[in-house]
Amino acid sequence: GLSGDRLLAAVREATPADRRPKVLLVSGVIPPDALEGLRAAGADGCLSKPFAADDLRGAAARLLGRPP
Repeated sequence: GLSGDRLLAAVREATPADRRPKVLLVSGVIPPDALEGLRAAGADGCLSKPFAADDLRGAAARLLGRPP
């Protein structure tokens, strides 16, 4: 399989800039240095497990520019 940063780069490369999907990472553990690399590769947000449903709704709303 692909690592997260390689997958993000492939999605960004294959998708026109005006149609790129928002990407919310969900992971149990993301070291700070890895998170920086994933954001540089195109991740728009991150949630660490465990999280509440309200956290997911809020993160998704922020990515879409909507009120939580």
